[in-house]
Amino acid sequence: MSLLDEFRRVTKREPCPVCEHPDWCLVSKDGDGSPVSAICKRIESGRRWGEAGHLHLLRESEHQRGCRPRRRTIKIPVARAEFPALAERLQAALTDREADDLAGELGVKADSLRLLGLGWSGTEWTFPMHDAVGVICGIQKRPFRGKKWSVKGSRMGLFLPADLDPGEQLFVLEGASDTAAFLDLGFAAIGRPSCSTGVKLITRYVREHQVRTVVVVADADGPGRRGAQRLVPQLHAMCRSVRLIEPGGSANDAREWITSGASRAEVLAVVDAAEPASWKVSVSQRKRT
Repeated sequence: MSLLDEFRRVTKREPCPVCEHPDWCLVSKDGDGSPVSAICKRIESGRRWGEAGHLHLLRESEHQRGCRPRRRTIKIPVARAEFPALAERLQAALTDREADDLAGELGVKADSLRLLGLGWSGTEWTFPMHDAVGVICGIQKRPFRGKKWSVKGSRMGLFLPADLDPGEQLFVLEGASDTAAFLDLGFAAIGRPSCSTGVKLITRYVREHQVRTVVVVADADGPGRRGAQRLVPQLHAMCRSVRLIEPGGSANDAREWITSGASRAEVLAVVDAAEPASWKVSVSQRKRT
């Protein structure tokens, strides 16, 4: 059975109910015009649906309503211009206790999480997402248990540490927690929204900041590798050198690699052993007839 047997593509008339864009995403065919679920390419959830994107449950189906107690959810829309002020309020609400709790759960330093703008909503941790020039364009929420989601109205963005100077070498990670792990070791690092998104944001960021060398750290799985291989050629046109690496040992992602004991020297050794990416362009002439 094809994915399009159960889902239909979004359109300008019926945009994605999660990211509000008219392309890339899918909505379920059930629900008589009010879909039960959506697969969003831009905004993460706790459940990935292959290369199609992230699955978001919009409302309960008739069967689910019969099996689960009813729960009232209130969604508060936020205008895009309000996100910087909202991020500031969330950061001000964060105490050392909440920062240390998340740091302990992830195995990273609380200071690195704070550099990424960690905040507290009262029930969830939050991270601001930025556009390529550093303006906050959305807020990601992270509950203690369960899937991550974004405040309504958020746009897909990068996880950028405060006062970042890319310098000679910039590491590109997947997500906020992987980025924090590399900040722990003193690297200049930024996070993309997911392994398959953020290509235009990252390439523009690299161009705007005139980054000379980029290291893309891919998750050691199929989606992670494919996403990194799509990003690397785009970066190759923007900077002097691009390298693609994966976590060492048996680690699946960057955070697991660092929390399992990898040192700064070990990471740099893997980087030095990786060949710089190179692409050749060939031009062929058509024969005149």
